[in-house]
Amino acid sequence: MTEAELEDNILKESRKAFQERIHKELLVSEQILDLAAFDAEFQAKSKDLQPALTSMASKGFITTQSTQQTFFKITELGNQILSGKETDDEVVYKYIGSEGKLEKEAKDHLKGPLIGVLNGLVKKGYLILDKSGEPIFKQDKPFVDELRDMIVAFDKSQKGQGAPLPQKEIDGLVKKKWVEKGARKVISVSKGLSFDSFTTEEQKVLTNDMLRNGEWAKGHLKEKKFTVANDVVPWGKLHPLVEMRSQFRRIFLKLGFSEMFTRRYVESSFWNFDALFQPQAHPCRDLQDTFFVASSDCKGDNTQCKQTECAEQEKCASSSCSSSSSSSSSSIPAPYAPYDLSSALPSVPVDRIRAAHESGGAVAGGSIGLNYRWSEWDAKKMIMRTHTTAISARTLASLNSELHRHWEKGEYLDLKAGAAAEGGIKESRLVKFFSVDRVFRNETLDKTHLAEFHQLEGFVVGRNLHVGDLIGTIKEFFAEIGMTQLKFQPTFNPYTEPSLEMYAFHPLLKAWIEIGNSGIFRDEVMRPLGLGEDVRAIAWGLSLERPAMIQANVSAIGDLFGSEVDVNWIEQSCLKMLHP
Repeated sequence: MTEAELEDNILKESRKAFQERIHKELLVSEQILDLAAFDAEFQAKSKDLQPALTSMASKGFITTQSTQQTFFKITELGNQILSGKETDDEVVYKYIGSEGKLEKEAKDHLKGPLIGVLNGLVKKGYLILDKSGEPIFKQDKPFVDELRDMIVAFDKSQKGQGAPLPQKEIDGLVKKKWVEKGARKVISVSKGLSFDSFTTEEQKVLTNDMLRNGEWAKGHLKEKKFTVANDVVPWGKLHPLVEMRSQFRRIFLKLGFSEMFTRRYVESSFWNFDALFQPQAHPCRDLQDTFFVASSDCKGDNTQCKQTECAEQEKCASSSCSSSSSSSSSSIPAPYAPYDLSSALPSVPVDRIRAAHESGGAVAGGSIGLNYRWSEWDAKKMIMRTHTTAISARTLASLNSELHRHWEKGEYLDLKAGAAAEGGIKESRLVKFFSVDRVFRNETLDKTHLAEFHQLEGFVVGRNLHVGDLIGTIKEFFAEIGMTQLKFQPTFNPYTEPSLEMYAFHPLLKAWIEIGNSGIFRDEVMRPLGLGEDVRAIAWGLSLERPAMIQANVSAIGDLFGSEVDVNWIEQSCLKMLHP
């Protein structure tokens, strides 16, 4: 047996003997008031024996209660006084002259300031001070050192040989630093509910092997406590914004919508602005509102490129000015490959969109257009997309070109006017798409704005759709998230006409809140993409962060989304839809 094993066995035996002493004492008395006073070994080795006490309490053999007890003890200086060392008062009296005056050498033998000792003796009535401040001792009053008498009495009370001193006198001894104040933990022990079943035999934890070999019946098994709460185990948690995005996505899928391909954060100005009939001089296309991405020729300086536009416009019809930042065609599903801008603008709708901007006419549904010279150079500029409606424009173009409506399913759809092909749109058939993804704006950062946020968008394509269809579809959608009180207000959007702002009554806030925008895509958007005159697209969109902030009860968007979000809040949060 090694030395460590020997020490371990000795400690186990010591703890077992300690438990037996406690049990034996409680058999004859109801309670042990002070365990340290009862058991000298515990007072000396409390750290080693404490686990044995805790084990008895956990098994219900005993109950323990701890209290803090204040005590006073004599200091080293106090012990010196008890051993006969002179006090300052005694030193002063030792050097009193024949005329009751203090000899000068007394100062050399005092521990404290002489004036302090003299003031104390004045208060006690042993001397007076003359006009010059010299002490004159009273000859008729015999000197008695009261503090020495106090510490002697205190020492006797500590040993149980006298009555306790009044607290005022003890405080005087503490002030002289002859006595110090301390505190100690007093443990009292009483019988527990399982006291009668006390045993020092080590309890065993039940295992499968014990059940198989019958060993469970031979020993004392540890009691199982099924009501004790387990420790909280850290586990993964989705961000509340991701949860809300998933909830909206499930609603769209439940209503029969198909999800659009949205994995293109970098987009061309053509799809983000021009295809949506937004003029190239519109303020939203400035650097103050949009993040531009450097192209291979311009190296990020779009202003410099603009200066050479007139000379280079013909050159930019080729692929030389296209951005290398756009996704390669190999990462985009095959049906969308012809509309990838990594090499050039799509040839089919460019001429129509140019005509719609410059002069309008039949290609723009009879519109007069915007009457300016449209620049293919500006259309090729790559940006961080400012809205997911750019994806909607791509999808509308793909419908006209008989590409896959559901590229993952391989289904085809022909929306050309008069189409008779199988799957062509009919009066009773609607085509529905949605997207939920990030967009980017060059915003001033504040409590309600970030440079990136999530946009939720849905649109329905069908023949002869009108405002009634738009309002009815929106009401059906928002009913799924508990918003049944809606109202609409006319507004302006560059690519929808009519356009409506959407408001909902929030049952928790007891107020009408703006939740998004909606409208019917203009003919200037639909016709250049080749869609028939009777084909309409109703659409609506909203920010994902706004309902999430309401549900999370946060006033700053930075507390919901970004680098400053509290991780503990994410783990504890549980966002639900806006049900009443």
